Amino acid sequence: MANCQEMKNGDIYKCEDCGMEIQVIKECKDFGTSADTCTCATSESHCTLSCCGKDLVKKT
Repeated sequence: MANCQEMKNGDIYKCEDCGMEIQVIKECKDFGTSADTCTCATSESHCTLSCCGKDLVKKT
């Protein structure tokens, strides 16, 4: 799962279905915190990025 507070500058994430890739250009202001304390998250969900209905995965 691609959570914004875990995405490091320069990391590339991809959609395993369509192949789209994104690169992190600027880290979340809460980079390095836990999903529970990230201020970007709402009470309903954490900040996750998805495509084609599935979570993006970090490209290795």
